[in-house]
Amino acid sequence: MLDFNIEDIKGDDNQFAPLPDGKFCAVVVAAEDGATTSKAGHDYEFVNVQFKIVGGANDNRRVFKRYIYSHSNSQPAGDIGQKGLKSIFVAQGNSGRLTCDALEASGACIEIVLRTPKEGNNGYEPRQEVAFVNPCKNCPSDCKDGQCSTGSDASPAGDIW
Repeated sequence: MLDFNIEDIKGDDNQFAPLPDGKFCAVVVAAEDGATTSKAGHDYEFVNVQFKIVGGANDNRRVFKRYIYSHSNSQPAGDIGQKGLKSIFVAQGNSGRLTCDALEASGACIEIVLRTPKEGNNGYEPRQEVAFVNPCKNCPSDCKDGQCSTGSDASPAGDIW
């Protein structure tokens, strides 16, 4: 049974604070396929991707993104998710069949761009998102398994909007 005195728990109280908007070197550490039905009765399939930040002040922090690649009521939603997954796959230097196993197995460092929209969607507050994925520009070309000798400090270069 869970029973802790929180004053006895040591650690950084800010370790789960959102990362700042900007560019980060990252690797995909998990890609899990799933399917569900929305409250409105629409079926969709998705991949939950977990990125691990590599290097800099936020080394080993995690970023999560759900990519919907098939939606029974919205072809554009599926297209957007497919393009997002393709951008990860291509940034990793992959070609051929895009699978969750291939996304996880790559180990290639990629650049992710985080941004927080100025306004929320559908009544929700704005929340940070993985806006873009590119080949990593700050890491050596042989960066594998999260071992980057030159990560990014993720300082955004001006307003990314």
